[in-house]
Amino acid sequence: MSSKRTDNSRLEEKVLLRDEVVKDGDVILDCYHGEGIIWNEIEKNKSIDIIGIEKEKGKGFGCMYGRCEKIIPSLNLGAFSIIDFDAWGSPFQAMIVCFKNKTLKKGTKIFYTFIQTGFCAVEIKLLAYIGISKAMYKKCPTLYRNLGFTAFKEFLYQNGIKNITNYSIVDKTTKKNYGYFIV
Repeated sequence: MSSKRTDNSRLEEKVLLRDEVVKDGDVILDCYHGEGIIWNEIEKNKSIDIIGIEKEKGKGFGCMYGRCEKIIPSLNLGAFSIIDFDAWGSPFQAMIVCFKNKTLKKGTKIFYTFIQTGFCAVEIKLLAYIGISKAMYKKCPTLYRNLGFTAFKEFLYQNGIKNITNYSIVDKTTKKNYGYFIV
């Protein structure tokens, strides 16, 4: 697999994971909406409402355009039964503002995609959740590059998430984690 970013690689797995959880009447906030392919597939069999956030103008239909990290703080997250963070790489920054939004309600289902390539750096702020300081990271960043998902799980735990459902797939040097949890 190349390191080229692609929209919805593993589409079948992503749809199946969401289809296990979604029910008729759910209102979804799709934070990295793109063309809306994942939720449009689900919508073929379930009666749901989808609100998308997409940073690239003209992509998708009926979206809010902008970076989800900037938009989420102004939203009433209590209006959504499902929030989806299907990001390229890490959804960490967007999830920080989601957890800080006081309107996030208990019982909300949150989906995530966390992808780490073998040669990509891990965000220092994320590594801090497992005790890795900026100074430690600067001395040997390659030492910590495989700890991204471990740090992500600790970040979730420190935000009150005790259980996640996660599926991991390894494609050569890329580790892909697809999952969800309930707030």
